[in-house]
Amino acid sequence: MVVSYDYGKDFFSDNEKILLSDELEYGMAIHNAKILRDYKLDEKNYALKITADGGVLLAIRSGDYPMALAGSPAGVDELVLEIDRRGLVFTDILGASDITAAFIAVETEDDPELSENSAPQILPPLLSPDIKKSIR
Repeated sequence: MVVSYDYGKDFFSDNEKILLSDELEYGMAIHNAKILRDYKLDEKNYALKITADGGVLLAIRSGDYPMALAGSPAGVDELVLEIDRRGLVFTDILGASDITAAFIAVETEDDPELSENSAPQILPPLLSPDIKKSIR
């Protein structure tokens, strides 16, 4: 199931528990939601929630920032279909390695012309798991 939000504030209030469960990991998603708080969302600024196979995957993008992925990789297939269906725009993605790897795998399997140079860029995590543990 896919939920598409009209405003960042709706995305944040509906998913606050998930986002605040790991503020370090989901910081970019929280940041994007704050930027988009009162903006009417479109193909360049969007917020989605995908519920699939018992997990929740969140995707949010604002302006020139990366599309931030948070939650479970279970909804990656549905997310890729929704991005294509709606014509949503992104160039970079930021999220946990399991989610971003699953996203890239699905995104590139549907389009054999995507090469290593044209596939979306996976940005490195802001903090390594070891650093996150020492901060907590």
